[in-house]
Amino acid sequence: SLVMSDSTGCSVAADLLRPVVIDSLHVTIGGIPDVLCDAATLTLEPQVVSVAAERMGQTLTYKWDAPAATANTPRMIKAFSGEGRYPVQVRVQLPYGCVQTAYDTVRIRRTVRGSIKGSPETCAEANVQFTASIPDAAASFTWLLPDGSTSTQLSTPVQSFKDSGFYPVRLAVLHDGCADTAVTKLWVHANPVIAFADNNPFVCLGKNIQLSASGGVRYQWSSEQPI
Repeated sequence: SLVMSDSTGCSVAADLLRPVVIDSLHVTIGGIPDVLCDAATLTLEPQVVSVAAERMGQTLTYKWDAPAATANTPRMIKAFSGEGRYPVQVRVQLPYGCVQTAYDTVRIRRTVRGSIKGSPETCAEANVQFTASIPDAAASFTWLLPDGSTSTQLSTPVQSFKDSGFYPVRLAVLHDGCADTAVTKLWVHANPVIAFADNNPFVCLGKNIQLSASGGVRYQWSSEQPI
């Protein structure tokens, strides 16, 4: 209210037609995760603290600026692609003229993808080993092996499998907060079951005997005594 007095000491009070608003404006940018890998589409939204906006329902105006994009909406949807740092800013203005600009940076990190070197097939109970190929020496990696064990060596421990089937071999790679897993399936073949037969288990010295085998593709005969 306003109190006015004249030279005679008479005074009168009057209320203002509209209240005086003493406002402060604080703006930050929300919607930016700490870790983004390779590419991301973000919904950027200003976090605004204002008496005019929160208590009086006043309409704010916005102006967004980002690489190759602008917007005049409360939220901005923007796609970011490729490793790098991308500056973004939003200018917020109150109806009473108060203005503040908030700044932030979207950081896109690069995913390092490893590959697995080794034979995709082996025989039951045969030894097999795999080697990691990591294009960035700064990346860390861990082998996740079919028997439940892990390893951080470049080459896996020697593995062997008694039973036939497919066994997944995984290589987990971590770099700058971005993770990737390479997977290969090892095909373990069952060893052949050889059926051995002879016409007569006994033979006289100097006589011939015919032996036969089945169950394989190639055969190699040998004996304890020269034949």
